[in-house]
Amino acid sequence: MCSIPAFSHTPSSFLFIICKSSPGSSINVQTYLMSAGRATYLPLTEQTFPSEHLSLLEAYQGRASWIWIAETSPYTAPNAPSGEQRGFRFTYTNNDPTRTPSNAIIVLAVDNYFALYINGAIVHEADPRNDFFTASAFSVPIQSPSNKTVFAVRAINGRNTLDQTQNPAGLITAVKINFQGGGSEVFVSGTDTKWVGESLLAPGWEETNFDDGSWQTATVYPSTVANTPWPPDRRLAPSTLAVATRLTSPQTTVTSSPENQDSSGNLQPGAWAGIVVGAALLAAALAAVATFFLTRRRYQLTKRASLASSSHIAYTSVPPTIQTTPLTYPPNHAHQESLSTFVPASAPTEHHDYPPAYVGSNDGTGSVVSGSGGSSNQQPPGPRYQVHHASVHKPNMSTGGLTNR
Repeated sequence: MCSIPAFSHTPSSFLFIICKSSPGSSINVQTYLMSAGRATYLPLTEQTFPSEHLSLLEAYQGRASWIWIAETSPYTAPNAPSGEQRGFRFTYTNNDPTRTPSNAIIVLAVDNYFALYINGAIVHEADPRNDFFTASAFSVPIQSPSNKTVFAVRAINGRNTLDQTQNPAGLITAVKINFQGGGSEVFVSGTDTKWVGESLLAPGWEETNFDDGSWQTATVYPSTVANTPWPPDRRLAPSTLAVATRLTSPQTTVTSSPENQDSSGNLQPGAWAGIVVGAALLAAALAAVATFFLTRRRYQLTKRASLASSSHIAYTSVPPTIQTTPLTYPPNHAHQESLSTFVPASAPTEHHDYPPAYVGSNDGTGSVVSGSGGSSNQQPPGPRYQVHHASVHKPNMSTGGLTNR
């Protein structure tokens, strides 16, 4: 029992939403359903309900009952989840070979709205503007190659402005099968028809040859339950009959279905929420992409700078003083070696074309390395260091053996 429609679509439909500005700066939304790849009885011709079918209306008003599938907890009859759809099927089987069905008339009402298929062909597209207190009537020629005629209803339960989680949902119907040469049969929901229902609709669920053996038998609401949301005095019979003249092959049809509009054609609050959420998700996605590329760019620049700096070898000067630790040997060793400290020599006082080679102390023989510029032993210019030569005690090697001196 609600007035705000629910969003829905069929597996073979595509949803297009076109927004346009109105004179009052509001936004109008037109939704178009384009059905393709399915046979259809559309378009239908509307006419005044014929008097010869008044018995069908009497059966609808007096004997038909509201039905639905058995919902799981926490939903109790007649409530069902808001904004969800359920599929229902009724299969008529002609067991009399002497009679051939010519056409079928169905009168039905669904809280909140519905789509109707007969033998897999479209008879009525879902329209959220449906008034479930006023029944709709359709007449369709039967061209089934077998003795089965399948009526399939996709029933959509809308959202309630007071309770967004659940609200009453139901289907009520009466079916009349007319035969060639005269005669007819009438079936109503609840007592003499076996409607089955399912919440998850597999592809092709509305087709004639679909196996609905696993579907549950529809639950019949007793009058004590149904009369509260759907009072009998508010149940109105249809005044017109929509007649299908022929079955057309699968083709593309476009119908307008303003599912997200209110009575003035403006955007519903739920649609606004969808637009806001969609815009936020789009902005988040764009920000993530931009962050990825910026991070990647920074990484590449950092890597290039690191490679450029590693291609240069850094040289450092030798410290002016190198302190080494003398090598110590055990007492029983035959020799001992000590290294002295290298200290930079003081600046020379002579003036030559170039600095002297080395200024040194006495070597092991007592000679002195001269710094004279005319010496033939001069070496090329270079760093000036005072060199303290190592003193090494060596054993005397003789043919008679090793002796220390």
